[in-house]
Amino acid sequence: MKSVVNGIEVRLEGDCAPFTPVLTSRHGEQDGVFYVILSVSAAEKALLPDLKLAWDIPSVDFHHKWNPRCMQNRALDIGLGSHNHINSSANSGAPVFSLYSLSGTNACTWAASEVIRDVNTGGEYKSGKVFYCDLRVAGTSVGIVENYEVTVRFDFRRIPYYEVLADVTRYWESLPGCKPCVVPEAARKPLLSSWYVYEIRFDAEDFEKNCKLARELGFETAILDDGWQTSQRTCGYQNNGDWEVSEEKVPDLAGHVKRVQAMGMKYMVWFSVPWIGIESKAYHRFKEMLLPGKEGSPQYAIDLRFPEARQYLIDIYERFVKRYGVDGLKMDFIDSCNDPKPAADIMADGRRDGVSIGEAMCRLLDEATGRLKRINPEFLIEFRQAYTGPAMRAYGNMLRAVDCANSLGDNRVRTIDVRLLAGNTAAHADPITWNDDEPDHSAAMQIIHTLFSVPQISKRITGMKESHIRMLKQQLKFVREHEDVLQQGEFRPLYPHLLYPLVAARNEEKMVVAFYADMPMRFGDEVLPRELLLVNGSYASELIIELGKPMGQVEAEVIDCCGVKLRAGKMSLQAGLNRLEVPPAAHVHIRRLA
Repeated sequence: MKSVVNGIEVRLEGDCAPFTPVLTSRHGEQDGVFYVILSVSAAEKALLPDLKLAWDIPSVDFHHKWNPRCMQNRALDIGLGSHNHINSSANSGAPVFSLYSLSGTNACTWAASEVIRDVNTGGEYKSGKVFYCDLRVAGTSVGIVENYEVTVRFDFRRIPYYEVLADVTRYWESLPGCKPCVVPEAARKPLLSSWYVYEIRFDAEDFEKNCKLARELGFETAILDDGWQTSQRTCGYQNNGDWEVSEEKVPDLAGHVKRVQAMGMKYMVWFSVPWIGIESKAYHRFKEMLLPGKEGSPQYAIDLRFPEARQYLIDIYERFVKRYGVDGLKMDFIDSCNDPKPAADIMADGRRDGVSIGEAMCRLLDEATGRLKRINPEFLIEFRQAYTGPAMRAYGNMLRAVDCANSLGDNRVRTIDVRLLAGNTAAHADPITWNDDEPDHSAAMQIIHTLFSVPQISKRITGMKESHIRMLKQQLKFVREHEDVLQQGEFRPLYPHLLYPLVAARNEEKMVVAFYADMPMRFGDEVLPRELLLVNGSYASELIIELGKPMGQVEAEVIDCCGVKLRAGKMSLQAGLNRLEVPPAAHVHIRRLA
């Protein structure tokens, strides 16, 4: 059985018995967009078999890939760790895969409507002449049904890959259950994190001192990370699950929260959603409701397909928020729930109300976040990569890059990857940190390389040297002043195969371009807005822009990473190459005069 779109034959492979399949296709909302719909039905309810669609794309004018898991590897190799095939479900990843040329021009991007249950998609070279692609829905994650349907959206338009991904995001937003939740203003403001400063050795009194200084610098939210729920001083999750405050570390959490809030800051607290440690009281209660894990592991993930397990966590979150008055939760390890057992074994236990962990996670989050937002409509919920896909946007209003302490290249790539599928949801950097002996411009690079996301900072401000404080204040000032374009402007991360050496965002009034490599920004014939901000995120001493049309007379102001004005004056920007002297970690603010 097959259907042809844009000259590509999409095939249904494998046996669907006892289901009868129907494979159709239709043109999409624009030329070059197509939808392939696979529907299956049975005379009576049965366990859905795995469903596989396959297609071959001739290797013409595409050279690299993008998907939510590719990280540093954009090549089309077949090696381990290539992420040329990716898994997704509601609580992990997203079912989208893009092939593009060296210019970042889309060749083919496909995305599935199945964003809740388990999907695997991708492709590989064999002969080198075609890229062999497929998409599989795991029938065991759907369960016993009479009918099932999945749609694959294909986009063959020769336009920038980031525009295609933006349309994929809008497509997902239209699906049932995937309407993004409201993003409170606080979700877009700089945030102070406890994690890399204390790790599990949290010190409430010291954190309050740092929150006071942080507020003066422009921070608006504080996150208490792991450590509040245990007296232990080394990392481990063996006593997670009871979620009782360690009075040894935080003798008065409610008072601590109120004192920080009185400074004008929101307060969030970390929870590891699924972990039940073997030393917790919850372990003995839920021992028969835990997912299989590594033998000898100090913690296991609770099986959320048990309604009792979900209710336990929902009640904990609600009680905690009411008791301690916090403004948000950082909900961690949501993607750490996996079950290798056959579907028959899963369904044999009648206490479960489904086979899909992704679906169970959505039920948990739907009820939990609903209750919390009834307490506070602007309640903050943070999710971490890779559980930042379309289903999670219905519940989380902050989507953060996965951990990469002091690794600016990783933080740049990860924040941009998150942002590409985040739509209007706030994308956050992994908490930014740096060595105390760093030169100011080098420390500033940690923030500059996450410029198009919300900065989370995890540094002890008390005792920070004065020049680093000036640098931090200036960088946060820049982020806040240009939040409108940095976080919500038209987003253009260029050359993804080179890990985004140039990134731009614009709206009608201004445009920001970050240079993460010593290479020119070519604007072509684009009509630029009145304000142009060029940020030097490289160690080059100048920035080069190529204009298709002259900007004419402009006023230019060069400001270093600590806020010192280096130069200001009028100049003319003509068509062709223009060289601007801008030191590392500095920026030039250009305003058109005419």
